[in-house]
Parts: sequence; C-alpha cells; structure tokens
Amino acid sequence: MKLLFVFLYLIHYILSKENFSGCNEESTFDKVSTLEQCSTIEIDEENKCCIVVYSLYGKNHFYCSEFNKSAEQSEIDSKIKSETIDEFNNLFPGAVVKVKASCTQNVEPFKGNKCSIEDTQSNENFGSCANYNKNVSSDYCCLFSGKVSEKESSRYTNVYFCEEIGQSEVNDMDETATKIDRGSEMFDVAYIKCNPDIPEITPLSGFYLNYNKFFFISLILFFF
Repeated sequence: MKLLFVFLYLIHYILSKENFSGCNEESTFDKVSTLEQCSTIEIDEENKCCIVVYSLYGKNHFYCSEFNKSAEQSEIDSKIKSETIDEFNNLFPGAVVKVKASCTQNVEPFKGNKCSIEDTQSNENFGSCANYNKNVSSDYCCLFSGKVSEKESSRYTNVYFCEEIGQSEVNDMDETATKIDRGSEMFDVAYIKCNPDIPEITPLSGFYLNYNKFFFISLILFFF
C-alpha cells in the first residue's frame, strides 16, 4: 500500500513539473491556485517560486512568479505592484487592479463587499448593488456604468460599479454621475439605479404658487 502511494505521488510530481515550462505568468496563468503547485516547479537554487493573484474587472487570476530567496515581503509587494498594477494602470486607465503575492502561504482571491468602485468594478452588469455594504446606513448604494479605454488602441471596455451616495446627492443623479466621471479615468459614466430606490420628490411649487395667488387676491378684495 505504501509503495502504491509513493508511486502515485511520483506520477503526480512528474506530471506537475511537465505542465509548466517555468515559474512565470506565461506558463502558469490560471493553471495554479496554491503555493504548493508553484513550489513543484524547478528553478535556480538561489530563487523561490511564489503564488500571485490579481483582480481585474472583478475576476481573479492566479499565477506563479520567481523571486530571490532573500527577498522580503516588502520587496515582493513592490515588484508585483510595478509588474502588475502599474502596467495595467498604464494600459487601461480607469481600471481597478488589485494584486498580492506570497512565498510562505496561499493567497486568497479578492472578494470585495464595500459599496465602492474599488470593490465592485466589473465588465459584467450585475444588475443591483443591494449586496454591498455602506458606511452610512441612510446612504444609497447606486449602480453606474462607464467605459475604460485601452490606451494602445481605439477600443474600450464597458464596466459597471457601485458607489455610496449621500441623501443630499441623490436628487440629481446626472450631476453625481458627472462628478464621478470627472474624478475618475473612466469616461461616459452614467447612472443606472440605486438601492434602495430613490423616492420620487413631489413638487411643492404649485401649492405655494396657488397659495400666494389666493393671498394676493384676498388683499386686493380687502382694500377695495
């Protein structure tokens, strides 16, 4: 029984090595999800093969990356930031990119739960912002659409995101969308819907106009 276990382990070990040509994104992109899978890849003795995850448009992608054995976490964070976040920010202005890596343990996929662009931006219309948390309970969590350009071409990606909006701002959502557009590298930002629904504002101007007319007529009748 022990021999069978060892034999199966060796087969698994050999196959895992044959699947990857190196400890890099090109070879391992979306083919790994754990540090153990990266650690089976043969590399130079002075280096270590680590696990990386990044999130773009709400989707997580795992891959392996090689670092020097002496590299501390701060060095690793700096390297993956320049290789991933800075690169994507340059190629896709306005896209939200998050990344983390570890050479000592597995990394969890990003799961945003806040009502914010950073936690919710996606290239799929998820229809409602009801499941995201607000900082202020009386605020609204509102769904918007926008576009992210591809810097090296004329193409763009349609994106959707939630943003927390205060009660004083929901009376003019077109203006709120314009403010988001101006403050972001996204463009063509447009309001879709809020959660909870924005109550309709009943205009009172007609009532005051009629009242003023009545008061003015009463004065005329009183004096004449």
